[in-house]
Amino acid sequence: MFLIGYSILLLPSVIAVHKCYINHYYVEDGKSAREMVPSKCDTNQFCVYVKYGDSNPKRKQGWAQGCDKTDCKESENPDCVVWQPVKGNPNYKCRKHNDYGNEGSVCCCKGALCNRPPPDSATTSSFLFSCALVLMIVLSGDR
Repeated sequence: MFLIGYSILLLPSVIAVHKCYINHYYVEDGKSAREMVPSKCDTNQFCVYVKYGDSNPKRKQGWAQGCDKTDCKESENPDCVVWQPVKGNPNYKCRKHNDYGNEGSVCCCKGALCNRPPPDSATTSSFLFSCALVLMIVLSGDR
């Protein structure tokens, strides 16, 4: 009887955990690009995608992915109008964020590996262009 009561008390404390991509690539003050080995992190909160962008080329330019506990807190509040859903994915919300430069933004989502670049971002376009270029090089080598 004691064990049954004890296990029932533990059930409410079970929290869903999901994985997020963790990675970054950026250039700052004209120095060489900083990259990390792509990985995954566990969270019961938000996955985040940050775009670093500024009209001043010496400031940080690039992007980062990871798990978040602070920047995304208000993203689920329907009264907070600065968070805008991404077209085609209403569970992925973004907002401008000056901490990441005057053209910087932060995007938040909840769910397994949901923090890919938003579909309209320059990072997505660059990634797709790079993939197409590599594919063309590989295919041209087969001749």
